[in-house]
Amino acid sequence: MSLHAATLCNAVSKEQNRGSGLSPGKEQGEQGRDEEERAGLTPKGRQSSGGAGGVASASCDGVSKWRKPECSTPPLYLSSDHRTLLRSSKRSWLQEVYLTDEASYLNCWQAAFLDPQFRLEYEGSPVPANAKIILNHSQTNRGLAAHRHLFLRYVGRFGKEVEVAAHTHLDSHRVEKPRNHWMLVTGNPRRDSSTMLDVPKPPAEDARAPEQDARAPGQGADPGGQ
Repeated sequence: MSLHAATLCNAVSKEQNRGSGLSPGKEQGEQGRDEEERAGLTPKGRQSSGGAGGVASASCDGVSKWRKPECSTPPLYLSSDHRTLLRSSKRSWLQEVYLTDEASYLNCWQAAFLDPQFRLEYEGSPVPANAKIILNHSQTNRGLAAHRHLFLRYVGRFGKEVEVAAHTHLDSHRVEKPRNHWMLVTGNPRRDSSTMLDVPKPPAEDARAPEQDARAPGQGADPGGQ
């Protein structure tokens, strides 16, 4: 084939592709995509949006791998710092407690045993759940306190929002008051919307439960009373 014949063949091929709206590269890509669809395969790395808030990434093995979109909201930390003339709690004017997304030493808190007489023995032990503890700020050594008599606003079904500050309230015996008592409550796996605090305690653990009389019905009065 001469050079003139080859040029004529290329011109005819381009004219046909122009009439069909496809270029040689696009035509080959369409053919390859059709072959992949017949074989049940899709190109590696191609992504298609799916339902349920996820993204389906298709691989060459024909299996779609679902992944949830990453959360762009940073975590919030409970932080506090020394009280100043320009920064303090709104109602009690004590050390302020706030939420921040910056990770620093101001976000560190330490859990302490409730009874100060046994606090040294329990230092370093795991924090128990569903039990009263004391939360102290590591930077200022102030206890986390909830002021139930100081209301900030009303929040829907949760009721009134009280002020939370960092201050250790001590009584005459140098013991933290109930406003410094906190509890890490866990959920009850046997119910849908309850906590472990709603589960009644067994009679052996409940100190307020009356003693059960184990005597038989046919027995008389207490032998000690005779």
